Amino acid sequence: MTDPSLLEPYNEETIVSQITTIYTLLHKLSYYNPPGDDNPYGEVIFPPAGGHAINEELCHELHIAPEVVSLMKKIPYTFHGSNKPFLSQSRAFEFIFDEEIQGGRDPQNAPVSLYDELRLDFLKPWEIALTCWMHADDGTSVIMNTKSS
Repeated sequence: MTDPSLLEPYNEETIVSQITTIYTLLHKLSYYNPPGDDNPYGEVIFPPAGGHAINEELCHELHIAPEVVSLMKKIPYTFHGSNKPFLSQSRAFEFIFDEEIQGGRDPQNAPVSLYDELRLDFLKPWEIALTCWMHADDGTSVIMNTKSS
């Protein structure tokens, strides 16, 4: 585990830039499909000016911190990303959908639950799960703490 004293403080601009760089690279490498007749946006949906439209009322009901909501609006998403791994055996959350906002509060159970089994308080309000397992017993959940790093 990394020594917390060596971590840089959380910086939204840096995080958004790095995540966007990853999606841009995967898009350029044709890992994700480009825009086409069946999907005018392609498989990567980059945020418009002002950010993605997400259900901020739901975020408030789930006690998600404003810093997390802001990040959700500014990072790219995949179109039907649950079908394509982002990391080994893991997929990225798509917070433009309500069920993904809910599932993102419990990345350990999100891949297998029917959303009524989720522990909606599993993460702290200032934490965001960027990925979850693709299968019930294997994968990686990347969880970021917006309070520290």
